Amino acid sequence: MVPPPLTLPSAPQGGEGKVRGVPKLPIVDLCADRVTLPVEGITDNVPEQTSPIVPVWQRWNDYGIGCLLEGFSDEKKVGFVQAEATFRAMLQEYPDKKEVAGHAYLNLARVQEAQGQLNEAVQSLENAREAGAPWWTVAYFNGRVNLDNSTDRRSVETVIANFRSILDPDKQPRERGFDFTKDYRVINELGRALFERASFERGQSAARDGFLLEAIEQYERALKLDSENEKAHYGLHQCFQMLGTPMSRLTLAEETPRTEEASLFALTTTLLGDKTDKTERRTAAVRLARAVAALGAEPVSSKQPKRPRFELLLARIEPFFHNEKDAELKEAAAYVLDWLHLELFQIFKPDELAQSTAIQAYRAKHPAANHAAEAIVIYPLHRAGAPGY
Repeated sequence: MVPPPLTLPSAPQGGEGKVRGVPKLPIVDLCADRVTLPVEGITDNVPEQTSPIVPVWQRWNDYGIGCLLEGFSDEKKVGFVQAEATFRAMLQEYPDKKEVAGHAYLNLARVQEAQGQLNEAVQSLENAREAGAPWWTVAYFNGRVNLDNSTDRRSVETVIANFRSILDPDKQPRERGFDFTKDYRVINELGRALFERASFERGQSAARDGFLLEAIEQYERALKLDSENEKAHYGLHQCFQMLGTPMSRLTLAEETPRTEEASLFALTTTLLGDKTDKTERRTAAVRLARAVAALGAEPVSSKQPKRPRFELLLARIEPFFHNEKDAELKEAAAYVLDWLHLELFQIFKPDELAQSTAIQAYRAKHPAANHAAEAIVIYPLHRAGAPGY
């Protein structure tokens, strides 16, 4: 059966790089607070003021989480130190409250994981479990910590069980209004664990391929929830790369890859055409993969966007991969899918260089903001030029 023709959407009209219809985003106040101070001659007495957050330990817990989040964006990681001190202070201040211990140990484990203290994080998570912390959160962080610290098949299988339990439809804490079956972060972690489990199987084997196919299923499930999820695309690139490795041994004459639509269409038709010789189909797969890589290396153009072409190729080749019974043709499809997902990952991953460049430019233009953004800020008590300074 000959596959349907590959059709590409027409490029958007307008000038190169022109941005149209950008909405004006509103500024929203997320929270506000007010404190009245006694000032002599104006307001000598003020009413008693109390925090709306009760019990008090929740304020400490929120402060510690804020320090933890700050630590991820701080080059000196001072926030991690402050967060750890806060959660340990909670344990000392409320030694007899299991609810406090559950939150403190759980968040302490998050700090330890962020700092690479994996063995300490495992113990903190066990303490959190004994204190009655939510089982799904403990299972999630247990899976992440153990996956980063796994050394054998059994430990990875425990991680897989942790993530599967969170995604199990019959175990959802719906009385709390939670449903984790669509949490693509957990789905991606399960895919990563299955890929790691496959790596313990030596060589090409049915067992290895079984774990890889399960991982692919999870990553594709994540993409159905978020088509621009870069972690899922990267995970699929890793899985298909392992499945398509034999194709890299095929040697073809060097030629300039053709990236125009007609060439992509012709190569795809050859690969998927069941009336064509198998050797010719595998050769077309290699040429198509080279063309995908060459297309990815071309300059970005608003008139000829790359993403629609990659996604249309993906939409045709993925079903073929899942339905094909011939092992060699399945390898050929995996080889192309490897390159397609790698290029889509490159499109969707955050541009860290652009971010750092923008931050540096803003810091240079705004000295006061640059000073205030330091981990430890010391302000002078007197301004230059003031009397007595």
